[in-house]
Amino acid sequence: MLIDTAISTTADNTPWSSFEATDAPLYAVYLHDYPDLPDAERQRAQQRYARTLERKLGSAQAVYDTLDLLQRLEETDPQDIPAESITQLQATYRRWQQATRAATEAGLQGLAPSETCFFEVQLNNY
Repeated sequence: MLIDTAISTTADNTPWSSFEATDAPLYAVYLHDYPDLPDAERQRAQQRYARTLERKLGSAQAVYDTLDLLQRLEETDPQDIPAESITQLQATYRRWQQATRAATEAGLQGLAPSETCFFEVQLNNY
């Protein structure tokens, strides 16, 4: 999988949504597989994750655009990717990896260690 932030459709908790200039959220962040975490703590962890992701990538719109690009890239036949775009796409992917690692660290700050938990970023496609 190209993206190290897991993408799934489980909805076992309330997401933290990021808004840009419109009233509609661009994406939502979920913390999964962290049992017995109070809802308020889960919300704060999701908020820390989203804030750090936005800070590392530049904005909520940049988070949306980067993840959208990487998801579309996963569905693209490698033969259809222009050779002159590969270096830029690799740099984008590295920035996403660095941002999600920092966001995960920030999101889990102050929580007891958990081997199985993960954050999910879901784009809101309108």
